[in-house]
Formats: sequence, C-alpha cells, structure tokens
Amino acid sequence: LGWTYPCDIWSVGCILVELCS
Repeated sequence: LGWTYPCDIWSVGCILVELCS
C-alpha cells in the first residue's frame, strides 16, 4: 500500500487506516 500518511509520527493512525481498509 502507498502510505501518504506520516506513519513515523502517527503510527496508531496508520494501524487504524490499515484495519479500516
């Protein structure tokens, strides 16, 4: 997946997006 989110900072956000996707 092409992450366009600051996963380095919002790791939790990336996890949520991954779960929602």
